[in-house]
Amino acid sequence: MIWVSLADLRGQELKSYLFETWLTQLAEKIGKAEATKQLKDDFVALFNQNNVWLLLDGLDEMSASNPLTACDR
Repeated sequence: MIWVSLADLRGQELKSYLFETWLTQLAEKIGKAEATKQLKDDFVALFNQNNVWLLLDGLDEMSASNPLTACDR
């Protein structure tokens, strides 16, 4: 499960946030300097197998634009 505070998106699309921010932070926590292609590929595979749950905190506080419409698998 991935918890995402939508306030952290700061105008970024959810997909970009997951790949550029969240995965980078994960890589650093496991001792890597950056999110490798393998880590990204593994994440996509898990996502496509429906093994990733996103908990989006603050959706009710977002403006009329829907941050989820820009996120495709």
